[in-house]
Amino acid sequence: MPNKTRITQHLQYPFYHTILYDFFEKKSLEKILHELKNLDQPKLHPDDLHHTRLLKECKTEAICLDDIYRKDRSKSEILKATHQLTQLRLHEQGDSNPFLRFLPGTNEDVTFVQRYGDGSSYFPHEDDAVLVCLWVVRAQEHTGGKTVFTKYNYTPHLPPNSCLIFPSYELHRVNEISSEIKNKPVRYSINRRFFTASGRRSNEWIKREFN
Repeated sequence: MPNKTRITQHLQYPFYHTILYDFFEKKSLEKILHELKNLDQPKLHPDDLHHTRLLKECKTEAICLDDIYRKDRSKSEILKATHQLTQLRLHEQGDSNPFLRFLPGTNEDVTFVQRYGDGSSYFPHEDDAVLVCLWVVRAQEHTGGKTVFTKYNYTPHLPPNSCLIFPSYELHRVNEISSEIKNKPVRYSINRRFFTASGRRSNEWIKREFN
């Protein structure tokens, strides 16, 4: 069920991006938080050097939901609720954000959850995709944890239960979190990356299209 209070904002500075506020309705958000808090941390794949480095250097856990729910994606409230994004016909608002026009042409996606605790962060990086959709979910009181686009020193306004859509080639990071709550996550993010048949390293392709 769509959230009736959801607000969509398209921004062009310092690059095209879209923010959807109050994305999940209340009942759905409660189920999502329950799932986030009870996710098991599977062993990272040996080839996943990116998230291995993230855990080692930044103390941030990354969990691939596609691995956990490979046999039945319908068991994940997170995957069901974030899939609403593809039903919003955002591509029809391509005049406000031309990157949204790529959504109907994507045919693959992967979803990660990041769990942040006191002292954790995320180093500057790009995501290998066409578009990235980032949901911010706050679990406990903390400071920091802002998403910063490094090239522009730009921090979008992302309150809890908001979704940011942006081109994957924009370099971004999450600054360090500080919390009096120790040894448990205080901030969650859900990262869904959309791809096309042209290949998983599609950020180089979309960068050529718009630069």
